[in-house]
Amino acid sequence: MRTRMAKRRWILAIVFTTILFHVFLITNKWFGVHSNQASVRMRAYSPKATSVLGETGLAYSPAADGTNSIDAITKDDLKHIKGKFSNTKSPFIDPKLNINTSEAFNLHNILWWNPPKWMNDWIKETDERRCSYTNCKVTTDRTILKASSAVVFSVADTGMGSRPPLTPNERNPNQAWIFYTLESPYNILWQQEHKRPDWLNMFNWSWTYKPDSDIFHPYGILQTRAMTLQRNYSEIFRKKTKLAAWAVSHCGAVSKRDRYVELLNHLSSDGNASIVDIFGSCKGALSKPSKEQIENILDENYKFYLGFENSLCPDYITEKFFMYYKRDVITIVRGMGEYEKYFPKGSFLNTKDFPSPEDLAKFIVNLAVDEERYIEYLRMKDRFSVKERGFMYQDAVCSICHKLNNIEEYRKTIVDFLDFLGTCVQPKDV
Repeated sequence: MRTRMAKRRWILAIVFTTILFHVFLITNKWFGVHSNQASVRMRAYSPKATSVLGETGLAYSPAADGTNSIDAITKDDLKHIKGKFSNTKSPFIDPKLNINTSEAFNLHNILWWNPPKWMNDWIKETDERRCSYTNCKVTTDRTILKASSAVVFSVADTGMGSRPPLTPNERNPNQAWIFYTLESPYNILWQQEHKRPDWLNMFNWSWTYKPDSDIFHPYGILQTRAMTLQRNYSEIFRKKTKLAAWAVSHCGAVSKRDRYVELLNHLSSDGNASIVDIFGSCKGALSKPSKEQIENILDENYKFYLGFENSLCPDYITEKFFMYYKRDVITIVRGMGEYEKYFPKGSFLNTKDFPSPEDLAKFIVNLAVDEERYIEYLRMKDRFSVKERGFMYQDAVCSICHKLNNIEEYRKTIVDFLDFLGTCVQPKDV
């Protein structure tokens, strides 16, 4: 009997012990898991959260209550977390940018076929990075003719060829051919190559001094100053003791400007003294000063300068206007340019506003002694600074680059570029 009782107690003890052991294991596991999660959650709020996630292989996710939590999901289990994703809905993936990210890889070569020799320095110093599009390069390497986006032909210079270097069938339809000249139609008459019928219908764009050119390259522009110049204009006026000067090297020009000057010098107020002093290489020149010397002579001694063009051609306004617009003189112009349309009145004189050289002579003699009126001309000029043709060359290159990058907007064909330049006229005032 006692033996049975002892045996039963032993069995109950074993069963009870086993139950307690399993309860202990289950309880300890439950508390352990939550303890680990709490520990990780606390560490996730710390600056080391990223390294903790990397070490434990757990995934970070927002809790339902709005707080941050860590779900006990291993990296292997992440493959089960899937959802539909569209690149087009993300502002961080392939967004539509405001810059052309492909332009740097689409190089546009601008080939000068026969540039004038005096332009070599301009070509070497071209800075394509200053353009709004920076993917153009100016070159004179004829071997890349077919790979060039634009080819420029100087119609006033030799080397253009009696016929184009490529036939229409050989040309890339996206390659623009440009005719270039800063010379008037009269001054390119001696050049014969461009007159060949093979050159008809071959050009797409014009690059000239004319305002309606595809690439406008004036001899200069005026820019309004941000601040008014403060100068002693009375001192400038009073130190000048001579009337007009004229610097010239192209003698016997078709515009007959030398005849006009001759008439002015025979119509002075006292009948003896000359109104115009001549400098340069032509008949009657006092001396042949350098560019810097003549500028100093004008600023110090003369009240007027004769900026007469060598030919009377539509829109032909050369450096004679812009170079001396900067000086302390009033420039007298004579040409076919629409000066009054393009430049501020009261900052120059135009011979066409006077019926004869005699009327002009009388006017400048009177203006030369009227300090107040004379100074008004200088003040008007000083409202502007001047950028000359070297500066405008850079702008012209940038204009070509812009058009090449937007070729569809600028497709055209010029039938006869000589018609575009217009016809020069003979003078009627002398």
